[in-house]
Amino acid sequence: MCTTNLENLVVDSVTRTGNNNASNTFLGDVLLASNKESQNITQYHPGVSSIDQPDVCGDVRYSFADIADIIRGTDVWSKQSQQMLLQGYLEQTFGKIKDKFKGTEKYDSDSHHPQIL
Repeated sequence: MCTTNLENLVVDSVTRTGNNNASNTFLGDVLLASNKESQNITQYHPGVSSIDQPDVCGDVRYSFADIADIIRGTDVWSKQSQQMLLQGYLEQTFGKIKDKFKGTEKYDSDSHHPQIL
């Protein structure tokens, strides 16, 4: 899975836009990671003439679910060293974003950030 856009997520690019646009900026970074993964998936299905083929669509759907699981910290890939590094980075990133928006009490009782998505 291509997680480069998530690994290179810059907290300031999400938080400097203000409360109204932070979700949109972060969503853009996640969508870039998902787009790259979709491109990789289509390369693994040579000879497929249409993106609407069930195998390709299923793989893309599961990839989006994997990205959501990584962000929530509920993924099954968590024992691999690269994933552990990414998970730690995402926890640090979400912590900084949460700290930047003090006064927003929606996630105060949630230390593991599963409600962010």
